[in-house]
Amino acid sequence: MELAIELKKKITEYEHDGEILTHFKVENNMEYEQSIDIIKSIKVKCKELEAERKKITEPLDATKKAVMDLFRKPLNALENAEEIIKKTAFAFVQIQETIRLEEQKRLQEEAEAKKIELEEKIAKSQAQGVEYSELEVAKSEIITPVLQSNVAKISGTYIKKTWKSRIVDFKAMPDEYKLPNEKALNGLAQATCGTMVIAGVEFYQEEQLITRGDK
Repeated sequence: MELAIELKKKITEYEHDGEILTHFKVENNMEYEQSIDIIKSIKVKCKELEAERKKITEPLDATKKAVMDLFRKPLNALENAEEIIKKTAFAFVQIQETIRLEEQKRLQEEAEAKKIELEEKIAKSQAQGVEYSELEVAKSEIITPVLQSNVAKISGTYIKKTWKSRIVDFKAMPDEYKLPNEKALNGLAQATCGTMVIAGVEFYQEEQLITRGDK
C-alpha cells in the first residue's frame, strides 16, 4: 500500500517529535505552562494521525467484517458438529471403559473366590494329612487376566487427562489461595473516598495530571 508523500512526511515528523519530547523536563512555572501547551499539541497530532489511520483501516475493516460474516455460519456449524461428535465419541469411550472395569472386577473377585476355596481345601487336607500339592499348583495357576480396552485405537487420537481444581468450601481454603476482588475494593474506595475500614486493606489516593481530551 503506497502512502501519500505528505502523509509519509507527517508520520516521520510526528515520530521524531515524540522521540524529542520525551526528554522535556518541567522544573519551573514557565516550563510547566509549556508542558500543558505541548500536551495539547500532542493531542492534536494524535487526532490527526488517528484520522489518517482510519481513512486507511476503515475500508479494510469493512472488507474484513464482510469476509468474517461470510465464513462465520459454516465455521460455527462445523465447529458445533465437531464438538457434539467429540462428546458422543467420548461418551462411548467412557461406557466401554466402565464395562471393562466392571468385568475386570468380576474376574478379580472370581479369582479371589477360587483362591479362598482352594485355601480352605488345602487347610482341610493338611488337617487330615492328605496330599495337597495339586491344590497348591492349582492355586498358583489362578491368574486374573488384565482386560484391554476394546475401543479401536486410532492414530493421533487419545484421551487427554488434565487435573483441575474446583472450590467446594472457600472458608476452608488456605489464605494464600484466596485472591482479593480488587475491582470491588477499588469501587468501594471510590464510592466512600477511602473512609470504609476493611481488615487487611489500605485505601489510598493516586494522583495524576489530567488535561482536556484525556480518556
